[in-house]
Amino acid sequence: MRGVAFALPAGAVGGIALREDPARAAGLAGFDPVALLVPEREQVEQWRHRLDELGEPYRGVDTGHHGGKVLVGLRDPDGLEIRLYAD
Repeated sequence: MRGVAFALPAGAVGGIALREDPARAAGLAGFDPVALLVPEREQVEQWRHRLDELGEPYRGVDTGHHGGKVLVGLRDPDGLEIRLYAD
C-alpha cells in the first residue's frame, strides 16, 4: 500500500488522505465510492476541459439531481470511479 495526505484550508474538513491498494480495491472496481462537490456547474465543465488537455479518460458529463452536472467515468489508479458534481 502507498498513499499521500494533504492539509486543507480551515473549514469542515481539515485534510484528506488517499491510499492505493490494488488488491483491496479490486472488489470495488467500477464503483464510485468518492464524489466531490464543486461549487458551480460551470466548474464541472472546467474539469472536463482540463482532463481533455491532460488526455485523462472519463465517460462524460451527465445531468445530475436537480438538473446539475456530474462528471462520470474518471478512474483512480485502482479503477475506482471518482465523480465530480454540482447541483
